[in-house]
Amino acid sequence: MNKLRRKLRVMRPTAPEWRWCLYDAANSAFSLIVMTTLFPLFYARFVLTADAPPGAATAGVGFANAAAGLAAALAMPHLGALADRRNTRRTGVWCAVIAGCVCTLLLDLIQPGMSLAAQIVYAAAVFAFASGNVFYDSMLVDVTPRSRMNYVSGMGFAVGYIGSVIPFLIVLAAISRLGVGSAGFRFGFAVTAVWWAAWSLPLLLDRKNTRNGAAFPILSPTRHLLTLTLKRIWSDRNVRCFLCAYFLYIDGVDTIIVMSVPYGAEIGLGAMELIAVIIGIQIVAFPCSLAYGTLAARFGAKRMLLFGIGCYGASVVASALLPVLPSHHAKLALFLLLALSIAANQGGIQALSRSCFGRIIPPEHSAEYFGFYNIFGKFAAVLGPLIVGFSGWLLGGGQYGILSLLAFFGAGAWLLKRTRVD
Repeated sequence: MNKLRRKLRVMRPTAPEWRWCLYDAANSAFSLIVMTTLFPLFYARFVLTADAPPGAATAGVGFANAAAGLAAALAMPHLGALADRRNTRRTGVWCAVIAGCVCTLLLDLIQPGMSLAAQIVYAAAVFAFASGNVFYDSMLVDVTPRSRMNYVSGMGFAVGYIGSVIPFLIVLAAISRLGVGSAGFRFGFAVTAVWWAAWSLPLLLDRKNTRNGAAFPILSPTRHLLTLTLKRIWSDRNVRCFLCAYFLYIDGVDTIIVMSVPYGAEIGLGAMELIAVIIGIQIVAFPCSLAYGTLAARFGAKRMLLFGIGCYGASVVASALLPVLPSHHAKLALFLLLALSIAANQGGIQALSRSCFGRIIPPEHSAEYFGFYNIFGKFAAVLGPLIVGFSGWLLGGGQYGILSLLAFFGAGAWLLKRTRVD
């Protein structure tokens, strides 16, 4: 009993670690409520007018997400270099939170027919969300020692999953009373902005969790810093190999996250069934993210990452059986089982990837390195859906497109085995 108490005391998060994890609960609400649920419906049912051409809703949301993702990917290394040079990681999070919350609130001012304005404001909010993650991820090396990074990173994702469910349920309850219309959407955007700002304050008001920046001249151009960072990454075989592995397997993970709802709709599942699955994923991912961090201390982070990749590969194979099942109940049962399996590994893979990368990079250049780390994640989220969509169209079924992800998981696992992360 005393041994268990000592172990729990060691695992107990410190105050800086808690403040860092709470930001995951803050910005995950924006990802779940606005990006995944509200804005696509808001744009399709409220912003677009009746004379909009077919496919305008999907195209508009897709263009806005693509523009924001591309802008963030191009800006991330520069933002990271500036943050390391001027020791402004926390200031970068401040700017991202303010810009993201303001843009989310500005969505309340959008009126029917203002499609371009809606796309611009939404893209700006997504850009702020993605940019803030660069500074936030890089602060992991400041708030906890390397020996605890796996556990703390997993706890961050766990807090983010469960923390985003609370405002999501509040918004769903409000929409059920106000209806899927203007009032419901506006309430949802306001709740998201307030939640994001409120739960960011513990991290933003803490002045003791950022180490000194790298020793670069204040006026040196970021282009020079990016060149130095690229040379350091290329010369470090371990970092280079890990980033290539991460690009491949996280492509499969992100693609499944993005394409699961369209695939479920394609096989005949209803909207409320898919929403229930989304909520179930968030709840299941909470304890599993914590478990991954704990198991990594026992079995090693790389083994746990390989285990998670293997589970994703098995889920991809099983998902190909969904269209051939005879009944709706059988499809729903298997889809739910696969969703829970994916949820059990999703947060763990993301958390251990972040902590492993933080452990193999120089701490004084963490924002620069995490800028490139997030670039790999952003471009992966574009390549995977493109290949899945093209494969499904070419071969005549969404299940064939999903099966193409096996190549990403296999190549990513092979490269990861060649990387030393523990």
